[in-house]
Amino acid sequence: MKANTLTAFALASVLIAACGGPLKYKQATSPRAPGAETEIVADVQTKSSNTRLNVASKFLPPPATVQEKATCYVAWHRINAESVWNRVGAFNYDPSTRAGNLVDVTVPETSFDFMITAEAVPNAPTPSTDVVVMQKVN
Repeated sequence: MKANTLTAFALASVLIAACGGPLKYKQATSPRAPGAETEIVADVQTKSSNTRLNVASKFLPPPATVQEKATCYVAWHRINAESVWNRVGAFNYDPSTRAGNLVDVTVPETSFDFMITAEAVPNAPTPSTDVVVMQKVN
């Protein structure tokens, strides 16, 4: 009887942990932006097969220090390494505070690669190689 109770408790604990709310990722950025820190909050909506993202960075250098011609940061997603990158949106960046964010954007996937790059224009059709953040969201 005691073993069944412990098993039921362990199973309930696992199920509760699996439903623990949004995924959170904290990371230092790439060597292209030393000292910067990024937090990604991903609220996976399995019923609608999408993910709502909120991303915040601090201590992020001006884009032109990452790449000479860059004027902004842009967020991207892709399903896997074989697929193409899709633009999520331009990162809201304030050079006076060296902070930036992307608020309440939706990615039409529940598991994907996410990255932020330094770009010359905010509507870049494809990402540059100047990656400052890379994260697998799932």
